[in-house]
Amino acid sequence: TVYQNYKFYYFLLLLLLSVVAAIKNKKLGYLAILLPAFCIYFFVDDTRAGKLIPSVLFFILFICSLVYFLYVYTSKYFANRSQQKMIILPCLFVLCFLCFSTMNFYTYRYVMAAIFPLLFLVAVFADMLMTNSYRALYYPVIAVLFVVSFFSFKNDDGYGDTNLGAYKGMEIQQDVVNYMEQTKAYEAHVGAGSFLERQHLVDSSTGFLHSGNGFKNTVWDIDELTDFAIFDNLESDYRYGTEFNKDSSFVLVHRCQKNGIWAEIYKRKTPVHN
Repeated sequence: TVYQNYKFYYFLLLLLLSVVAAIKNKKLGYLAILLPAFCIYFFVDDTRAGKLIPSVLFFILFICSLVYFLYVYTSKYFANRSQQKMIILPCLFVLCFLCFSTMNFYTYRYVMAAIFPLLFLVAVFADMLMTNSYRALYYPVIAVLFVVSFFSFKNDDGYGDTNLGAYKGMEIQQDVVNYMEQTKAYEAHVGAGSFLERQHLVDSSTGFLHSGNGFKNTVWDIDELTDFAIFDNLESDYRYGTEFNKDSSFVLVHRCQKNGIWAEIYKRKTPVHN
C-alpha cells in the first residue's frame, strides 16, 4: 500500500531529516528512528525477511527497536506530557492494527486505517526535526511532499476499491448485473469468484439490482450444478484460463470491457435446472 502510492518517499524523507538533525546537533538520539526503519526494510521483502535471524526473534527485535525509538524521541524531544501521549497512542494503534491484520485478514483498503495516523506522525516528527536543525528546510520539504502527492495522484491508475479507477470497475460490475437481470434467471445457480460481484447479485442494498429480486443461488463454487459462471479482472480467479476454459459445457454469452477492465459471463450449454 505504502509502496504503490509513493508514500514511502515521505518516510525516506523523514529518515533523511533525522540524519541532518543528528549531524547538525551532534546527537545520535535523532538516529533512533533508523532502528525500526532497518527492521521494516527486512520485513517487507520476502527475499530478505527471515534471512538474518528467525522471524519470531526478528519481530521481537523490531518491537524493542520501536520501544527504544519512542522512548528516545518522547523523553528528549517531546517533553510535554500531552505531546508524548499524542505520539505513543497512534504508534501503539498502528502496531496493534497491523499485527491484527497480519494474523487475521489483510486487504489493501484496510491498511488505510493505519496510513492516516502514520502520516500524522510523519508530519509531527518532520516538524520537530526541522525545528531542531534547519528551519529553512520547511519550504523544500513541503515542495517535495507536494511533488510526491501529485505523482501519487497522477499515477493512481488502478481500478481496485481504493484506486481512482474504482468507479470504472463499478460500471463493469453494473453491466454484469444488468445482463443477468435481462435473463430473468433469478433461480439460476451462479458461480462467481468475485466477492463483490456475488454481493451485487444477491443483495439489492448494494444498489446494483434494479428489481427487488436477487440471484439467491450465487456462490463461489463453479461445479456441475452451475448455470452461469462469471469472471472479471477486478478480483483474480485462478480458475479462469485453466480448468474452467477446458470445460466445453460452457459458452461465452456476454463480455464487457472498459479502460482495461473486463468481465465475462458463461452459460452452460445444456441447462441443469429448468
